[in-house]
Amino acid sequence: MEVVLLLAEGIDKAWLEAADFKSLELAVERVAREATRQLLVMALQARDRELMEGRDRRWKVVGCDPGVF
Repeated sequence: MEVVLLLAEGIDKAWLEAADFKSLELAVERVAREATRQLLVMALQARDRELMEGRDRRWKVVGCDPGVF
């Protein structure tokens, strides 16, 4: 939900501040890239959690941020 709000807020801001169509297009593209990046991060973190929870418990987890899991 946070990503959708970020996207809507960014597009609204771009619409209000754009001097011309080209600057509007660039601003919307930037906002869309950031929203996509955040969605991908969320999806990859969810998949990491799934893999970690389903792993063979004899295997030791190394190289991960303790705050993530």
